[in-house]
Amino acid sequence: RSQNQTKMFVLVNLFLVISITLMVSVLYYFDILSLNRVLAGFAITYGFGSLIIMRYVLKINLLPSFILNTKIIKRVLKFSLPLVLYSLTAMIFLMSDRLIINHFISKNNLAVYSATFQLAFGVAAFGTVLQLAWNPFVFKQMTSNIVINRKIKVYGIIAIVCLVIYSIIYLVLFPIVFQWYYPIEYLGGLEFFHWFIFGGMIQSIYWLVNPILMVLEKNMYFFYITLFSSVISICCNIYFVDFGIKYFALVYFISWLFQLIALISVTAYWYRKKIKLNLINVS
Repeated sequence: RSQNQTKMFVLVNLFLVISITLMVSVLYYFDILSLNRVLAGFAITYGFGSLIIMRYVLKINLLPSFILNTKIIKRVLKFSLPLVLYSLTAMIFLMSDRLIINHFISKNNLAVYSATFQLAFGVAAFGTVLQLAWNPFVFKQMTSNIVINRKIKVYGIIAIVCLVIYSIIYLVLFPIVFQWYYPIEYLGGLEFFHWFIFGGMIQSIYWLVNPILMVLEKNMYFFYITLFSSVISICCNIYFVDFGIKYFALVYFISWLFQLIALISVTAYWYRKKIKLNLINVS
């Protein structure tokens, strides 16, 4: 991704998808399908794929000689540690609603909620794929000059329009696919699936803004925003325990909307500050 080898990136991911699909199909055909075997298959496939990519695509020596550079290590830690904290709080945010439903409501409601979320995740999954190409593009555009140029703006608008259109199509087709895919016991998910789709769309737009704040090296704000959102989300979900799981889906959407607004506000603040500082230095 960082080398902009788009075709190779697509081919590698296609190889991984086909390999995993074949592995699961073989296990199913021989009636030996189990969670442990699937997880082992994932580990072997990704491990083998990573070694092949490093050795024959990226031409990386698998037994390199290391030279420790404390200056680079400090910079790496300064950049990365906030993202580690952000990832941990993001996991709390994403999993807390299910834990609360399981503990305070019932496993049946958890099954309906999780199944609906999983099918609605197709919107966020589209955003994930988009992010894989978007991040390196933004980093490349803003490396030499920290300016949101016309190219970033145009492609950003195109990406958002595509996301909105895709989300609308997904919203319309979802009830049909849902009823075809799930048994009648899960139809309660049709009461709140739209909040997951809207949340996935907002989440995808969040990922489009995300790399700009990274370029500005203000990664700690990811942690602050997600931590605050997680606390509010948990409190709201506990309050809505007696009102039903559809309110958990609403909280999910509102939480992502808050995170997007907060991220845009913080990014805009530091971007304007950086531009002013650059103008002062030039003058």
